[in-house]
Amino acid sequence: MGLPGASIRVKTDAGTWVRLGLFVVLLAVGGAILAFAVLLARLVPVVPFTAVNYGSGLTAVTFPAYLLATAVGIIPGTLAYVAVGAYGTDPGNWPFLLAAGVLVALSLGGAWLARRRSSPDGAHAERPDPKE
Repeated sequence: MGLPGASIRVKTDAGTWVRLGLFVVLLAVGGAILAFAVLLARLVPVVPFTAVNYGSGLTAVTFPAYLLATAVGIIPGTLAYVAVGAYGTDPGNWPFLLAAGVLVALSLGGAWLARRRSSPDGAHAERPDPKE
């Protein structure tokens, strides 16, 4: 359940740095942030549903928030996959190209967001020096 770079470093009371996975951090957070995380995971067409289902069950996300985020998050990908299937016999027509573009945009958007969240250029409040 870990993504490369999807972790944060936390300084303990003893002064040492430990790396916590993003999933562990989400376990301690509740409410709208978790529902937003479910929504983003559902928007990216390459994230396995089973991983999101089990991961959401381990967090404090409420069932109504999970249900709403899932319902809203799967609509764009579902419509795009249906259009790809319906117009796939003629890949040159505009509905197929539009649907394929939506799928590519959702995938690239998810990759961009993951990269942005793990980048050292200020996405995190403080990036400690690992030598400390």
